[in-house]
Amino acid sequence: MTCNRMTESASKNTSANIETIFQLNDVFFAYGKQEVLHGLTCGITRGTFTAIVGPNGCGKSTLMSLLSRNHVPAQGKIIFMNKILNQWPRKEYARQVSYLPQANEIAFDFTVREVVAMGRFPYTGRFGTMTAKDWQATEEAIHTHELHGMADKPVTQLSGGERQRVALARIQAAETDVWLLDEPTANLDVHHALELLQSLRKLAESGKTVVTVLHELNLAALYAKHAIMMQSGQIVAHGQTEDVFTEKRIEDVFQVGCRIQQAQKNKGMEISLFPQSAQATPASSIIN
Repeated sequence: MTCNRMTESASKNTSANIETIFQLNDVFFAYGKQEVLHGLTCGITRGTFTAIVGPNGCGKSTLMSLLSRNHVPAQGKIIFMNKILNQWPRKEYARQVSYLPQANEIAFDFTVREVVAMGRFPYTGRFGTMTAKDWQATEEAIHTHELHGMADKPVTQLSGGERQRVALARIQAAETDVWLLDEPTANLDVHHALELLQSLRKLAESGKTVVTVLHELNLAALYAKHAIMMQSGQIVAHGQTEDVFTEKRIEDVFQVGCRIQQAQKNKGMEISLFPQSAQATPASSIIN
């Protein structure tokens, strides 16, 4: 079965008014001779929270790297706002799109405030001079992510979770309309992970476009309106999350047992996962 046929049932869009901000057309990518993405075709809609999910090694982070322009497709095209992605000037693209990779370690003793201020780079000009507006955006991001008590502390002295919050604050300070986040809940405790996902959902509801890789299927089902499910370098399904996340599809892709029910207050779905060999009540409800 081809990628296009597998995505057909979950990718239909009946609204002519919905704008596709990213369009992938038959995209292939390889590291050297090893092909890792095979004929990806899908669209990402402006003003939505889209979760990219799939087993480890299926190509999720590589797809994010392509969207962020860190890599270029070997074949096919990626269109951003009706223009081929690599035709965008880098600084202009940076004013539109922010990217948080999995690895965002900073080895130097920059303070939290200095790191967050780096998000203003697309606006600061040739010599990096910060204006009052730049500092205001920086301080607002510090406050939002509860970093004001450590703003003058070197990031090298922070925990993994605190560093992740600093990285997210830097993304916010950039004030872009599109956020690309690769596993943003990594290293965060439950409290901050849930707060982050709630914030991302509100951002999408306010008109921003959020695309994030998530390992926790249950959290993706609760917070993301759209989903892209990948397997072995292909897109298995994409579209509305409730259409993409079916029990059979999750069982086939992740090789687990799955039960889905409506979440409380009709907000998203609750997913229970368990070993396929188990016939008893599911023992796990979050981690894929």
